[in-house]
Amino acid sequence: MESAVLSICIVSLAVSVSENLVSGTKLGKQIKFILSLILIAVIFRPFSENAVLPDISEIPDIPDFQQYSEDFYNDEMKSRISENISETLKDELLKNGIHTDFIDTDINISDSDSISINSVTVGTDNFQQAERIIKENLGEETEVLNGYG
Repeated sequence: MESAVLSICIVSLAVSVSENLVSGTKLGKQIKFILSLILIAVIFRPFSENAVLPDISEIPDIPDFQQYSEDFYNDEMKSRISENISETLKDELLKNGIHTDFIDTDINISDSDSISINSVTVGTDNFQQAERIIKENLGEETEVLNGYG
């Protein structure tokens, strides 16, 4: 505690001396500001010695964050591509006079970044025509499922 009082006195003395030497100038204001910050730090130092610090051991390592970021990016890309394909198919069906309530496209993105469409689920009253148009656009091997069962 004695060292804290001594430190406060020394910093206070430095503030007073600096005010007398460079008072009224821009440099004087800057020095006073810096020394005031030091004084505040010195005053609160004894109280911070017993402070409880948060446990940072549960924060995952950087590789875990990197894997999380990659997974998040891949999932988001897959979702966006699926939505874009669904919207394109919906527009194509609408051009052919087929109204759809929904289209869900299930895709897979390989490690070599190639996109394959696993299946397309269509919610429409005119399923046979919708299936024909979707297969014309995506290929005969595309599985088209009736969303209404």
